[in-house]
Amino acid sequence: MVSVELDHIAIGTNKQTNIQSCNKNSNHIAIGCNRSVLIYDTDNKLLHILNGHKAIVTCLQYQDNSKNNQLITCSEDGSFIIWEDYKLFKTIQINNMEKDTMHSINSVSYRNNCLLIGDSNGVFRIFENGQDWNIIKEFKVNERLHPLCSEMINVEKDKYIIFIGGTSVDLFVYTFELETKELHLQAQLKGHEDWIKCMDYIKISDERWLLATGSQDRYIRIWNLEFKDPEALENEIKKNKMVLLNNKKFPIEFQDGKDQMAINFDSLIMGHDDWIQCIKFHPNNQKLQLLSATANTELMIWEVDKKSDIWVCNNRLGEISAKGSTTATGSSGGFWSCFWIINEKYSNESNKEFIYTSGKTGSWRCWSRVVNKVITKEETPELQVQSLEEEEAEEEQKLELIFEDNYYAQDWEQELFILGPTLECNGLSWEATKGEYLLSTSLDQTTRLYAKNLTSGDKEWREFARPQIHGYDLTNIESISPTEFVSAGEEKIIRIFKEPKNVANILKKFSNIEFNTKDVSQIASMPTLGLSNKAGEVDSNQEEGINASTDNDMINNILDNLAKPPLEDQLQRFTLYPETEKLYGHGFEISCFDYNKSLNVLASCNKSNTKKNSQIKIFNLDDYTLIDNIIMEFHNLTITSLKFSPCGEYLLSCSRDRTWCVWKKSVNDEGKLNFEIFKSNMKPHSKIIWDCEWLPKQFDENGFVTVSRDKTVKYWSFNKTKDDYELVSSLRFKEPVTAVSVYNTLINDGNDILLCAGLNDGDLRLLTLSGQEKKIVEYTNLQFGLGKPCDRINKLRFNQMKKSEDGSIYLATSSKDTSLRIYKISLL
Repeated sequence: MVSVELDHIAIGTNKQTNIQSCNKNSNHIAIGCNRSVLIYDTDNKLLHILNGHKAIVTCLQYQDNSKNNQLITCSEDGSFIIWEDYKLFKTIQINNMEKDTMHSINSVSYRNNCLLIGDSNGVFRIFENGQDWNIIKEFKVNERLHPLCSEMINVEKDKYIIFIGGTSVDLFVYTFELETKELHLQAQLKGHEDWIKCMDYIKISDERWLLATGSQDRYIRIWNLEFKDPEALENEIKKNKMVLLNNKKFPIEFQDGKDQMAINFDSLIMGHDDWIQCIKFHPNNQKLQLLSATANTELMIWEVDKKSDIWVCNNRLGEISAKGSTTATGSSGGFWSCFWIINEKYSNESNKEFIYTSGKTGSWRCWSRVVNKVITKEETPELQVQSLEEEEAEEEQKLELIFEDNYYAQDWEQELFILGPTLECNGLSWEATKGEYLLSTSLDQTTRLYAKNLTSGDKEWREFARPQIHGYDLTNIESISPTEFVSAGEEKIIRIFKEPKNVANILKKFSNIEFNTKDVSQIASMPTLGLSNKAGEVDSNQEEGINASTDNDMINNILDNLAKPPLEDQLQRFTLYPETEKLYGHGFEISCFDYNKSLNVLASCNKSNTKKNSQIKIFNLDDYTLIDNIIMEFHNLTITSLKFSPCGEYLLSCSRDRTWCVWKKSVNDEGKLNFEIFKSNMKPHSKIIWDCEWLPKQFDENGFVTVSRDKTVKYWSFNKTKDDYELVSSLRFKEPVTAVSVYNTLINDGNDILLCAGLNDGDLRLLTLSGQEKKIVEYTNLQFGLGKPCDRINKLRFNQMKKSEDGSIYLATSSKDTSLRIYKISLL
């Protein structure tokens, strides 16, 4: 009996402003990550992974007060999916993909029975909730407007007010009546000086709403929408004919003539220094607060001052931007989206509020605070302190509380939430000697280190370091010692990094991982202009006269006092690895490499389309030099995978030219290391060979497997009688096979070996290779926990050295869908 469980997923959030939504009834949080939608609760527990989209998710929204968790998710290919209880209910394509250009869905608003969808062509469609979800209205604001945000307010039964913002300085206001399907433009509100990027509303009473709009002009404008007596409204409009445009009331009339409303500019919120990316009102209608996130990493909480009736900032979270780091200077950092959520079941006496925001790195940052319910400040319960005699300490602790109306609250505290790469995840490598941690690389130009957090109750996997933040897309990584790794990307250089003391201390504190860290630097930093992480001092700001040693002391103090694994800003700033060496010799971008521990050499190759450029190069890591006497020339196109055999005597290579080759270690006439062709096969597969892997020595001394775009996994064994390799077993799938990994310990009483194959569509297949029949067999009807990746598998890596506490085998996967996943495989 075999079972597979998803133990961890690391995946970044899409960089969109409406990429998240929360269900107020269940406190579930839906987040769009590449083509998937992940569902979390406020305890940071992953509940569901929804796969169904064929393109990147752009926006999503829960239905208001939905009891069956009805969720709408939209994507770049112009389709949206209705989910009910997290099961796919219906997929709708908004345009004819054969005749029309594909248009991304950019905005969504779902209220009661109506769904408003806006696409990148400027077309809005209104759908009615039902079994068929038919389009009941289609319209376009104008030819030049590209929608960026929209809201739909259900003011009366079957009556809606629609607000639309986008690549225009105007806010467009429509009325829509569901019964008659009548849609009319009521107002075109001016005031903003740049594109309107976000909006949100709050219901003040049954007859009044406030709408907030955020713009690239760095301002937030508050609009007042309310029902008005027709006669009183007419008199008010006559009196205000000479009033400035911004203060005028604009009438809103429904076609049945029964209800009349008015909208007017109410307030201007100033204080941000960059684009307003997202705004959200507090989910408690009785608490008039507004959260705003901007493109320069600011997060502000605004509320109305009772004395002056002016919106003021009562709290500021996030970061202070680096000097000159704004959209005006070309920076694409900052926050993209934000939202609130309240856990009212936190305890009988208190609620717990959460604020979430996502940023450029794809990670979510979370702040929380406990809000206790009291009537007056005098009724605040006595605070518990360690010593009852220390009255001053008690008074000081009371001062740390924030009093708000009938509540008192603790200050905001940052918590852990989702972290992961935002672009295709490629390289994987378990720590070289004991498998204590996992390293990964991604096209988002980062290297990440994951380990178990043993200080938490459930001992979950967390990101503990970001050793490399590079200027090139990273594609390969290999651990060569407990504290060193090599990595390469879309450049000609291979780089070697060594763990600094500050990261070593973090791993020891939270994961009980301890290695010899003598002769290593305390910290590393990235120069302002450069690609190489420097050991030692941080890059101090000479203009402001900041002493680098003072900065180091401050950083060490922060890391030494961590009570939880590093947060996103700490990972970016304080967990870099110093670069110790560079390996030169390749003329094009690195495609793959592998490390031979017994010889302490690195075999590598680069992208190519000629035989000359497809050479394999061997680097001596004792002195970090290229062994130039070794000429390994066989393949005609890019080599896709290199693997040294368990004994270290052989090297296996496979290529896009559909060939594989086995190289054997030798010594030349001068007594120097050399590799020569041992055996090769010119037609082992009919299409590209994507990956290869040696089998355990105790199973087959020189056997290996290859996987290909021709949809097959093939087992090759050396026949001593024929003095050549022969195909022993083959298994075909419905999709191209892109990756393979072999578990080196024999299973089933030492008779069989365990393999995993990754397919082009993201599917994972567990296989066994029988010792008696020498046949590849697939485990059928396996459930991979919460789900498998939804796009091509790039790498698979079994942890050969370490198992979980229950004896399960760890399997790491990297995928084109940007996710890194760790599975636990139990062989019962």
